[in-house]
Amino acid sequence: MGGDRLRLEAHVAGGAHALLTTPAATKVYRTAGPGAAQESELAVARGGDLEWLPQETILYDGADVSLATRVQLESGARFLGLDVLCFGLPARGEGFARGRCRQVIDVWRDGRPLVVERGRFDGDAAILGARWGLADAPVLGTFIAAPAPAAGGDVLAAIRARAGELGAGELGSATVLGA
Repeated sequence: MGGDRLRLEAHVAGGAHALLTTPAATKVYRTAGPGAAQESELAVARGGDLEWLPQETILYDGADVSLATRVQLESGARFLGLDVLCFGLPARGEGFARGRCRQVIDVWRDGRPLVVERGRFDGDAAILGARWGLADAPVLGTFIAAPAPAAGGDVLAAIRARAGELGAGELGSATVLGA
């Protein structure tokens, strides 16, 4: 069949704090029909806090999906967000050799872009296996904090230290973007 659509909208008022998550991983199964789509539209008013921490999205071999997370922040709003893609089920020896995933992550503050991220992951694309891409890593995670911690802050130093401790074959990085 295919063609499933899911749209989530959340608005956090000024002075409110919300933690949004999911009860389990999102699973995108193979399809011979139309692709699926999942959109999350999140808005945070001045003085509001939003923690967007859904479970991972598992892309089964043959999946076809478009994923979009769009965040609108007013001045003084705070946002922590996580987006994790799992390419296949590596523990079961199942990869993501066929299929398609289009990913959009946008974070805006007062109508100005802070993060505009686009991912295009096709099962047979070089990006999944190439050293300049994911180097066969089965999981890709993106974590966004807005506003970012201060450049010399303890949080950023701790994140960078953890990235430096990753084992062989594991990749990690931390970037601070100006507001």
